[in-house]
Amino acid sequence: MRSYIHKEALKQFNKDYDVLYQVIKNEILADGESVNQKIVKYAESPSDFFRVVNEQPLLTIFVPELPNLHPSEWDPIKIVPSVAVAPNYENKEDVKAFFGSEREYEIPYGLIPSAPTFVVKDNERVIITKNVSSEHKNEDKDVFFRDMQFEFSFAEKEFNGLAPKKLESVERLKSSSMMASLNPEDIISRPPNRSEKDSYRNRKIALPKVQHIINAMESGAEWNRDNIYYGISSTVSTGALKRNIKEYLTAFRFYDAEASYNQIGLTPGDPQPLEGSIYQNWAAGSYEFRITALINTRNGPGLETQKVILVKPSELFKLKYKKIQRPRGVPEEEGSYFWEPYVDGAKLYTLPQPLVLETWDLENMSYGWKITFSKYNLQQTVVTTETQSSEYATNFEINIKIGEKEKVGAKFGGSAKFTDTQTHSYTQVIGPAALGDANIYFSDPVWKSYSISGNTVTYDPYELQLGTVYLTIEPRQM
Repeated sequence: MRSYIHKEALKQFNKDYDVLYQVIKNEILADGESVNQKIVKYAESPSDFFRVVNEQPLLTIFVPELPNLHPSEWDPIKIVPSVAVAPNYENKEDVKAFFGSEREYEIPYGLIPSAPTFVVKDNERVIITKNVSSEHKNEDKDVFFRDMQFEFSFAEKEFNGLAPKKLESVERLKSSSMMASLNPEDIISRPPNRSEKDSYRNRKIALPKVQHIINAMESGAEWNRDNIYYGISSTVSTGALKRNIKEYLTAFRFYDAEASYNQIGLTPGDPQPLEGSIYQNWAAGSYEFRITALINTRNGPGLETQKVILVKPSELFKLKYKKIQRPRGVPEEEGSYFWEPYVDGAKLYTLPQPLVLETWDLENMSYGWKITFSKYNLQQTVVTTETQSSEYATNFEINIKIGEKEKVGAKFGGSAKFTDTQTHSYTQVIGPAALGDANIYFSDPVWKSYSISGNTVTYDPYELQLGTVYLTIEPRQM
C-alpha cells in the first residue's frame, strides 16, 4: 500500500505530490486486494468509512517535500511514514499525526517533520460534478476521471499534470527543493533581509530572444513599444501592428521577504506567525498564484486575461532551517528533531516558460492595463465589479497597398486621444491572499539598461511594482 501511494504521488497528476482517493480506491494492489479493501480493515465501522469517503470526494493523500527529504528519496518498503491530518487552522493549533496503529502525537505549530510523512487533506486543484446516471455523463474534455458517482476536472488547466511533459531528473528536482536551502550549521546565521540588491538587476538571456527589444531601445522611438509593435522609429513614422508579438510575464519577486512569506501562507483560517518565527504550510505543497490583466477595449465588453502560476516556496525565498529537538514525547521512530524554518532573503523567480498575456493592439485596446496578483484560492473568491476609465490612441489610418491599418506617428501622434469608461466584473481572491495591483502603460520602458557579451545579453528590466511584489512584463516574440 505504501509503495503504491508513493509511486502514484510521484506522478504529480495535478503538479503536486497528491493522490486523489476516489481515483485509486478500486485499484488492485500486488497482493490482489483493492485499496479500499486494504484500508477498510482498519476502520472501526466499514459503513461509516465508506460514507465519509463519499461525503469527502476530494479526499487526498499528499506526500510533502521536507527540508531534508525529497518525496522520491525514501524507501516505502523499509520505512513506515507517519500520517498527519491537515488541520483547519483557527487558533495556532498543532498538527495531529499518527504512527503505526495506536501512536498519536502532535507536530508542533510552526515546525516541520524530518521523517517521511503522509498528509490526509482536501484537494484544492480539483473540482467535482455529480453524475445523475451513467447515461448522463459530461463529455467535457477537461474531465480526467469519472465513475458512477462523480467526475473530476482540474480547477485550472495549469493544474493538469497528466499532459505530456518532459522527464525531470531526481537531481534537478532536489536542487530546486527545500534541501538546497538547509543551513549546515543548523543555526540562524543572520536576521532575514529584504530583497537582494543586485541579483534581479543583472539578468541574462540569449541575444536572439530579445533582439527586438534592443532594436527598439536603439531606434530613437520615445516609446519602446511603438517600435516593437509598429516598427516606428526616429526615421519611420508609420507601421502596421506586428501580431507575432505579445506581452509576457517573464519573472517576479517579492521585496520584504519575511513579511511576504508570511502573507502568502495566511489564507483565511490559517494560523498567524509566531513571534520571532515564521509560518510554513508544509502540508499544502507548492504555491498557486493568479495574475489578472484587465484591459478595456474600444469595441466590446473588455478583456479579462487570467493565468495561474505554480511555484515552490524555495524558488521564491531563501529558506533555511534550524533543528529543534524532538518535543512532547514524539515517537523515537520519527527522528530526533523537527525543523524550524526562517527566511534569509527573497529570490528572483524566472518563469521556465514566459506566461503569455495579450498582443497590445493600441488602436483597439486601452493605453493602460490593470494588473492584479493574488494567492490563488479556489474556495475563497468573489466577483468584483470595477469601473475603469481608459485612453485610446486615434492616430491610425488604412494603408490601401498592404490592406491594413497603420499607426501614424509616435506616441499619440497629432490627433486627439479618445477616452472611454467600462465596467468589469472579474473574479478576485479575497482576504490576505490579494497581493496588490498596478497599471502598466504602453509608454512604460521595457528595460532600463543592457550590455552584450557574445551571444548573451545582461539587462536591468523595468519592473511593475504591486505593493510587495514586483512583476517583469516584457513584449516577446511568439
